[in-house]
Amino acid sequence: MLNKKCTGFTLAKAMLAILITVFCMQILYSTLYLIKHSDKNKEPINEVAYAYVQMNNFLKENKHTEIDLNRSNSQRIILKVLDEKSSIKEPVFKRYVITGYQDMIRMQGIAGGHVPLILNVTRVSFSYHKTNFKISFNEEKKGNSELIFQVDEPLKVKNDDSHKEKVNEKQKENKS
Repeated sequence: MLNKKCTGFTLAKAMLAILITVFCMQILYSTLYLIKHSDKNKEPINEVAYAYVQMNNFLKENKHTEIDLNRSNSQRIILKVLDEKSSIKEPVFKRYVITGYQDMIRMQGIAGGHVPLILNVTRVSFSYHKTNFKISFNEEKKGNSELIFQVDEPLKVKNDDSHKEKVNEKQKENKS
């Protein structure tokens, strides 16, 4: 005769195991829900701050940047950037234009191409002095903003037209 005692789970132990499993499943479900929806809760990048940092970096990385006081107006700012290969005594400038275009503020080179600075803009105006310029604009659904940038004092150049010819010659050489 067999006198062995059969041991197994009691009803209480089985209920406890099921309760722990349900509790772990609930924690796992809520964690996955948070991970799935965490991207939707992120705040969007502040485009104005990002544009300010990018433009400020552009101005600082060049050895000399000034405003073209003769060609800039309330609709555009033209920046003259000293070419890396030229000297302050005999400057050769590259020009960049900052304008409002459709629903954006953009910067473009004279040779073409552009970089959008701020999107979803409804109104843009520019003002400038010798050593700074201001971009005033209205963003859709966000209100009015102003960005002010510092630039270098204009260089004293005897005849700016001769430098234009040098710039045009260098641009033609670069294209070919």
